[in-house]
Amino acid sequence: MDLYFYLSKFLAPIVNVINLFFFLTFILLLIFFFNKNKTILKVVFFLIIFLFAISFFPVGNYLLKSLEKDYFNTNLPDEINYIVVLGGSEDIIKTQLYKKLHLGESSGRLVASIKLSKLYNKAKIIHVGGIRNINKYNLLSESDLAREFYDTVNFDLSKIYFINESRNTYEGIKNLKKYIINHSGQKKILIISSAFHLKRISLIAKKVGLDFVPYAVDFKTNLNIISDKKFSLFNEWQDLDVLSNLKYFNIFFKEIIGILAIYLFFNFT
Repeated sequence: MDLYFYLSKFLAPIVNVINLFFFLTFILLLIFFFNKNKTILKVVFFLIIFLFAISFFPVGNYLLKSLEKDYFNTNLPDEINYIVVLGGSEDIIKTQLYKKLHLGESSGRLVASIKLSKLYNKAKIIHVGGIRNINKYNLLSESDLAREFYDTVNFDLSKIYFINESRNTYEGIKNLKKYIINHSGQKKILIISSAFHLKRISLIAKKVGLDFVPYAVDFKTNLNIISDKKFSLFNEWQDLDVLSNLKYFNIFFKEIIGILAIYLFFNFT
């Protein structure tokens, strides 16, 4: 799986929609400079229209709904043995730079784990994290920051186990299963993660043979997208936010690429 990890890091800039747009536009215009083919200009024009569409219309929001809709509601079981928090909400660089704990948009994962721990007071929390950078630069890990968070809110650290060697979601799920097998075998597991990310987690878990209850946080889909209210052009204009539209489309695009990469890895390696 090292090839998958290094390829994902190397290709990460290209999987960003805005970066990809400028890369393609630059390459196409460079080709047009040497080969005056009008078809190239048509492709560039199409790319500009495409960028305009995903910027001024909530395309990303509607697409993200397809990833999040199955997790709007969670039917919690009567018993859970492990509450699993996947890393990704911790901002390692800023924490180390400013010497203060920095959490990102996905910090709801950590908060939810405390809430669920009160509901399932006999369950053990497992935080699955690591360092996702190729060059670690003596960085703290996601688990180090999670430990600081739990300590800051005076949560009992003896109720938490930290898996600290995972560089991506696949390694996290694989290491989680290894821990479960070594300690107690298959028990009832609940995994907390961002709503848009749970489909990829489910795909990986199915492939490695791990059953779990999904618990979604950090929803990106707007309430007017979730509801059954009729489409309102005025509401869409009122909520117009070009940067957010691009951001949400980019999240969807990256997640779909991740799902495809996992699918291809499991089926062709």
